[in-house]
Amino acid sequence: MILQLNENDLIFSKFPKHKNFNDISDKKFNRLKVLGFKGFENKNAVWYLKCDCGNIIKLVSYEVSRKRRATKSCGCLNRELASKRLKKHGLLIPGKRVREAMIHGSMMSRCYNSKIKEFKYYGAKGVKVCQRWRIDTYGCINFINDLGNRPTNKHSIDRIDVEGNYSCGKCEECVENGWKMNCRWATIKEQNRNKRTNVKITYNNETKCLAEWAEILNVGAETLLSRLKKNNFCIHKALEKPILKKNIKISFAGDLDTLIGWAGRLNVNPKTLRRRLKNKTIEEAFMLL
Repeated sequence: MILQLNENDLIFSKFPKHKNFNDISDKKFNRLKVLGFKGFENKNAVWYLKCDCGNIIKLVSYEVSRKRRATKSCGCLNRELASKRLKKHGLLIPGKRVREAMIHGSMMSRCYNSKIKEFKYYGAKGVKVCQRWRIDTYGCINFINDLGNRPTNKHSIDRIDVEGNYSCGKCEECVENGWKMNCRWATIKEQNRNKRTNVKITYNNETKCLAEWAEILNVGAETLLSRLKKNNFCIHKALEKPILKKNIKISFAGDLDTLIGWAGRLNVNPKTLRRRLKNKTIEEAFMLL
């Protein structure tokens, strides 16, 4: 981890006396120069190191001295190499990464970086990124090639099946596991309607969330929820029952008129007609008169 310290603020420890202690003082490993011994953490020898870019980090000795997958810098080397690859493939505007590349990076972090708070909702629950989109910087390139650029700046990545993975549907891992293409560009409104917590309603062989049905039928979402939960309406009755506003138009037997107009035609008090329409469909309320 990068430490917000100057060299003068570092506190060093004395070396232990046992013979097997690996002294790496003043040595340099790639971009990292050893400044001194910090002490032991969980029985591992920890050292302060300074990167060529000026950052000071602390690492266990074997992390820099091992032959394979050794730490070579504070992280600046990986950023430089990634920037070169992104620039080569047109994914880096001078001094700035394109938004699609940043979205890919955020997607990877949610699934594989346990240090961020979003990890518990994704990686901790087993959500993965498929092999084609996961491999180094080329995974980012494949990701953008498969999904294309965002339609607008208001669009971001969304999983079609919120219980599924971030998958392309065509790499070896996807084919082997039967994963379909499960990503799309979606607005915040579309993403909010595609959450696990949403109430899903199937009506006329179409499944939509409660808020979407409310918008289509021009009914308040709270009103619709109240009909289903508080009044125990069946789905058909909850969706088909009109909202009794002051000047609402009611269609019956091919004719259209206001509630007061229908009350006059049927020779009934408008309050009585309104009360009946609260608990019955239009056909049921009118046939009883």
